Amino acid sequence: MSLSFRSPIYTIAIFCLLIAFGMYCGASRAVATEKPVHKPFDDRPMLCAAYYGHLAQGFKDKREPKKAQAYQAKFRILYERGIKNMIAGGSTRDEAHTMTQKYADLLGELALKQAAEVRSIASMCQREFPVPTIWN
Repeated sequence: MSLSFRSPIYTIAIFCLLIAFGMYCGASRAVATEKPVHKPFDDRPMLCAAYYGHLAQGFKDKREPKKAQAYQAKFRILYERGIKNMIAGGSTRDEAHTMTQKYADLLGELALKQAAEVRSIASMCQREFPVPTIWN
C-alpha cells in the first residue's frame, strides 16, 4: 500500500499539521500582544485628592471662598502627586485621571451610604496630607 496525495491518512496528517501551526502562531501572537502589567502604586494621594476636591466644592457651594481655595490647592498638589505615582507604575495620564474620578465617585457614594467610612478616610487624609490652618 503506497501513500498518495489523495490518501485519507495524508489529508489527516496535513490537517493536523496545519492546526498545530495555527495554534503555535496564535499563541505566539497572544503572548506578543499582552497588555503591560502595571506596578503597584501609592493610591493615598489620589484618594485624598478626591476627598479635598469634595471639600473644596462644598465650601464653594457654601460661599466660603478662602476655605474652598485652600482645599482646591491641596487637591491640585495631591492630584499631581497621584498622577506621578501612577505614571511611575506604568499607567498613562488619562488612566490616572480616570482613577481619580472613580475615587471621587466612590467618596460621593460612601458619604451617602456609610458616613463612618468617610470619617476614616478624612482622618487618614488630614493626618497624611494636612491642610494649613485656614479658619482665621
